[in-house]
Amino acid sequence: MTSWTHVLAVLVGAARPDGDVYAHFDSLRGFPDHLAVAQRLNLVRDAAEPVADDDPEVVPTDAGRAFIEQFRLTELPEGRANYWHLRHAALLEPAAAELTRRWNALHAERPSRPDRP
Repeated sequence: MTSWTHVLAVLVGAARPDGDVYAHFDSLRGFPDHLAVAQRLNLVRDAAEPVADDDPEVVPTDAGRAFIEQFRLTELPEGRANYWHLRHAALLEPAAAELTRRWNALHAERPSRPDRP
């Protein structure tokens, strides 16, 4: 099951100056699912050109950058996303609610796989 916190972690990582989408993950188990949801919600996309030799080639979309700004996600700390809720619920909860709304709207337009949020 994909968590909204980890979908946000993909987006925030992709927007970092170094573009490290793994920056807020300790374990990469489930990462492909989080990435797929972020892509399906049009928050990130594959880079048009290689970013760097070792980096995933994922960048935020314009909609993803607007989402980061709207929900002040640059204020989230470095480190694992698993701990963001402990001190940053005021940032996470509205962003997660919006992701839920967008996911439900997308799901209403066309059915999704049942293993997604």
